[in-house]
Amino acid sequence: MVEGSLSSAWISGRDLFESVSEEIDWIVPYVVAKGVITELIGMIKLSGKTTFAAALARSVATGQPFAGEPVEKMPVIYLTEQTEEVFRVSLNFVRMPEEGYDNLAVLCWYKARGYSWPEIMASAVEKAQVLGSKLIVIDTLSQVLARKGLD
Repeated sequence: MVEGSLSSAWISGRDLFESVSEEIDWIVPYVVAKGVITELIGMIKLSGKTTFAAALARSVATGQPFAGEPVEKMPVIYLTEQTEEVFRVSLNFVRMPEEGYDNLAVLCWYKARGYSWPEIMASAVEKAQVLGSKLIVIDTLSQVLARKGLD
């Protein structure tokens, strides 16, 4: 339980505009910023979340623009519900060039069976630190948590 009153956490619009910086450290402008969680929500198997995330990963891993915007090139840590074969098809679909292969680290969920969510995330963070990445993609979180009995 959190101590104290939530009422002290509120700020006015004026305070927001006068005291909060407009500077955002973007990885992909207007889509993904460093230090924040960006969630993609859509209908299962119909909305293109994996395709969107794979295309974003391609752009960040290669430094190619995403949706016409420049990106910060860096390694990408990608946790996927798919098998290697199916995820490779997704990467082929978004035309991942060979130059991006070495900037992409992939963990398929079936290989993480038996590990707790904190252990999986600790491993992802460690991999990101080793590779110098600031982007961890988790595709699809709700299914992973459901499998772990955490929803």
